[in-house]
Amino acid sequence: MNIDVMRRIDTWVGIPVCFFLTVINKLLGKFRTAAPGQIRKILFVKFAEQGATVLTYPAVIKATEKVGRENIYFIVFENNRHILDVMDVVPDGNIITVSTRGLFNTLIGFLRAILRIRKENIDTVLDFEFFARVSAIICYLSGAKRRIGLHSYTGAAGYRGNLMTHPIPYNNHIHTIDTYRILFEAIDAPVQELPALALQGKLEREYDLPKFCPGPQNIKEVEELLYTKFGQDKIGTVITLNTNARD
Repeated sequence: MNIDVMRRIDTWVGIPVCFFLTVINKLLGKFRTAAPGQIRKILFVKFAEQGATVLTYPAVIKATEKVGRENIYFIVFENNRHILDVMDVVPDGNIITVSTRGLFNTLIGFLRAILRIRKENIDTVLDFEFFARVSAIICYLSGAKRRIGLHSYTGAAGYRGNLMTHPIPYNNHIHTIDTYRILFEAIDAPVQELPALALQGKLEREYDLPKFCPGPQNIKEVEELLYTKFGQDKIGTVITLNTNARD
């Protein structure tokens, strides 16, 4: 399904759904008095943008240190899964994918993902999408007691209801990698102290990002492409420029 079509659906359908769920959440909140409990399993929600997915790496590593690699989960669009395989920070069986091959398949994929998340009894979800409504909806329907995500307190970004237990103000003046770390650090923040922009002071300024190490087969495939295009005797130094700003 075309990304522009998905964005329109996210806007026209997502906004009223977020509003409806916000009302339900507020009504149910009167009957919820139990604490969210211990953090045992963490789900990262980042459907699109492979480059931005790479920037989740420091937060995922911190989460791994907190609950163990086997308790880290990630939900992503099927055509963006490859970047997680390359990063190798989430167990293969813990990557939940959603198809984008047509509206029906996508809706079924979301439903299956919600059922899988609830089956795994995931207690903490981190929404790393920037104001996509579908991610907020997935977080709420996941049944997780602890939901951390961005919130448009000042109207700096689009409306997507009030479905997070730990809402963090959106700040477009800081780097995405810092935003993700703030969201992760908010896991342990007392809800009554949020929004906790003071968390920015805890961030580390140096990050060890994953390095891609191509295997022999990867190198062979690229060499064959170059040989086909330029001839085997004409290849010297190769510089690759990628001007594509989308996945």
